Amino acid sequence: MLTEPRWRYRLLLGLILLVTAAMYLGALDRMPLIDRDEPRYAQASRQMLVGGDWVVPQYLDELRLVKPVGIYWIQAISMSVFGDTQAAARLPSALAMLCVLGLMGMALPEVIGRVRAALAVLIVGTSLLVAYIARVAMTDAVLLLPITGAMFGLYAYWRGHRTWSLAVLMGLCLGVSTIIKGPILLFYLLATVAGLIVLRWTHRPQVQHKLGTVDAESSAFRSIGATLVVIGVAFAILLPWLLRIEARIPGYAFGTVSTEIVARGKSAMEGHSGPPGFYAILIWVTLFPWAIFLPAAVINGWRRRHVPMIRFSLAAVVACWIPLEIYQTKLPHYLLPIYPFLGILIADAIVRSMRGRLRDLSDTPFRITALVASFAVAIGILMMLVVPPALVGEQPWTIYLRAVLIAIPLGAMSILAGRLLYTKNLRAAVPVMALGSVASFLLITHFYAPHAKFLTLSRDVGESLLKHLPEGEHAWMVDYKEPSLAFHARGRVREQSNEKFYESIPRSDWPVMLITTQRHWQGVPEEIRASFSEVARHRGISLGAPDRLHEVLILQLSPDR
Repeated sequence: MLTEPRWRYRLLLGLILLVTAAMYLGALDRMPLIDRDEPRYAQASRQMLVGGDWVVPQYLDELRLVKPVGIYWIQAISMSVFGDTQAAARLPSALAMLCVLGLMGMALPEVIGRVRAALAVLIVGTSLLVAYIARVAMTDAVLLLPITGAMFGLYAYWRGHRTWSLAVLMGLCLGVSTIIKGPILLFYLLATVAGLIVLRWTHRPQVQHKLGTVDAESSAFRSIGATLVVIGVAFAILLPWLLRIEARIPGYAFGTVSTEIVARGKSAMEGHSGPPGFYAILIWVTLFPWAIFLPAAVINGWRRRHVPMIRFSLAAVVACWIPLEIYQTKLPHYLLPIYPFLGILIADAIVRSMRGRLRDLSDTPFRITALVASFAVAIGILMMLVVPPALVGEQPWTIYLRAVLIAIPLGAMSILAGRLLYTKNLRAAVPVMALGSVASFLLITHFYAPHAKFLTLSRDVGESLLKHLPEGEHAWMVDYKEPSLAFHARGRVREQSNEKFYESIPRSDWPVMLITTQRHWQGVPEEIRASFSEVARHRGISLGAPDRLHEVLILQLSPDR
């Protein structure tokens, strides 16, 4: 299996990590905060650092109890070392994802061979969802590291390598992952074990022949001592903080598990819903550009389920995927922990096809699909880059030039990859696909997005607000409820849920400055509008709700308040 020289594999792995580091670490401070959650994490971490409360996270004036404290600790420490910036808040995600790839690069060569290991690292590292998650200040990239470590530990236990050091490692992974996002790791571990049991039941004779005795396999997790070590190490990490927060907020642990895990399973939270099959559809985007190999990879995995790591990867993917399709709250990154194992399955299928042992990637249906998909991607790149500024309007003409300069090479690489796949030239198609993915991120994050003014609405509003807002005062957000503005305004804004505040709140309690949309302000009575004067106006897309164009006004209350 170790067909490549060790030095060549190390050189190739180092090159992959260097390229992915450029994807993940570049322009972290130039790209605006995305989604609703990223700025909430960043601002809560900043408040933890500034306020000195390292037990209970807080976002603006509210306690932020939806997640444990781990991610805020990590981001706050990063901000204390590298500065109070969004780049510092995002840095732990990028470093953690690089560690995940490094862990794969170290653990897999002895199990699946150096060629497959390098290819699996490349596939995971350059896939769309992984590259995106590595660049945002949220829990998922940091959480993926202990989950991947624990899953590889589970594989070692399953294969009979049950040592005390491995039990300690599993305990560390469980404790760290729980203090970051609750006991979610248990789901992935138990689901994978269930998948292995089902696969063993469906193919028992071959499993015995390839994997050893049934007794060794079935006794993998029957060591009481090892289990106690895992639990003990995990509790040693969790207990000090858990005792302190329970003393301040009685019932916190039970309440968080109830609302964040049980409630999310019963009903969609914060509008994050989707029907069964949600991930099966979304995977074609989130696993881009490698999703085209997924059907063949799953079929190949089923045929080769007698191979230990292929069998384990198949169990991890399928057994974790099915419950997530049933789970009511759905987000693209919930599927992220199975990406290392998707990478293993796809890498195995590609290598076997290159060596003439798998025909699924050379059949006519796959070749035609690849060619059609390449043209669709080329058109999609052009629309994604050119259409948004055209809809927003009032953009400098250079942004259209930048869009065309990016779309042409990326579209050409997409079509070239499709043609290479059509002509059965996998050895050339794979590096072209990887290069296209890397080039897409580097060009968009460095050459396009920092110059697209329609993407920087909250940052522009925050900068204008801080120029006019008196020291010690806070502004109100009315109608325009954008969490990233809280970060860019350094926490000096508050969300006002009552859009007709002027009817129920005395004028003496009004804010000195107001942030609202032109659409809302036009519906406010004239006598109220006369109380404020406009000091700035900005137009663009809110990345927390990018469904419409916003024209945001910054208003100042007249001095006669």
